[in-house]
Amino acid sequence: MRFDSTRAMATLEQLADYRLQGIQNEPRTAAFLAAGFERAGWRVEQLEVPSRGVRAFLTRWPGIAFCWERLVSRTRRPPRSKSPLIVARPTAPSRATCRVVFLSNVGPRPSFRMAPRASRPGDGSGPALLVEMARAWPKAWSERFEPVLVAAGGMNFGFAGVREMVRLIRGEWKEKPTLVVVIIAPGVGQALTICGRPRSLLRLSCEAAKSLWIPVESAGARPGMPIGRGWPVSSQFCDHIVLTGASYRDTKPPPVDPAALARAAQLASEIALRWVKQQNAQAI
Repeated sequence: MRFDSTRAMATLEQLADYRLQGIQNEPRTAAFLAAGFERAGWRVEQLEVPSRGVRAFLTRWPGIAFCWERLVSRTRRPPRSKSPLIVARPTAPSRATCRVVFLSNVGPRPSFRMAPRASRPGDGSGPALLVEMARAWPKAWSERFEPVLVAAGGMNFGFAGVREMVRLIRGEWKEKPTLVVVIIAPGVGQALTICGRPRSLLRLSCEAAKSLWIPVESAGARPGMPIGRGWPVSSQFCDHIVLTGASYRDTKPPPVDPAALARAAQLASEIALRWVKQQNAQAI
């Protein structure tokens, strides 16, 4: 079954009502995504992780202004609040020796401004892509590697869901090599921005894009910076790639383009397949 961009756009429209209600409605958005994964035949875990206030503060730009933002922002949360983390796997256990985690956001993407921003369509394109990937997933790929689809909440509150995913990979999931492919705002702009590490993986990803005729812009070897300060994957995890819609940080980003959304899914899958092939060759 092929990735259906029309169906992915329909999912994006369904997410619109949740998106407009912002971070406070992340649990409902998470429940919607979990139901989508389950309908596609995936086994789903719904977790909740604390949004740590101090850590959330430290993920912002320094200065009095960012403290003021947390005091006045519409996206502030009450103490001891939690962020959702959705983890989906194929129903049949995988015997593959490698794992690939495809990660996107639940709710609003990371904000780069000191004033709260209105929700934008690209906020939902990443999770919509994951749901469609689950529907269209070729079973043969699960024999090559163990796929894990992750939708993480709390992106504006210390990257709470992402931090929990990193903890799982470094702890409970450390029995096999793992690649993390982060997909943020795919389809926002015709091109994709790529960053990650190690450099060999970044080269592999750029070569994959070139072979598929997918326009990309390399952000170099400073992984995580397009996401924002405090991004936990870059400092704690080696093999990872971040794919972002090249226009998602624009003041007025374009609407999500269905063809560009499909290209992002194609590139994420190709990077995973090439990385797994490389891992298997090294194991021989």
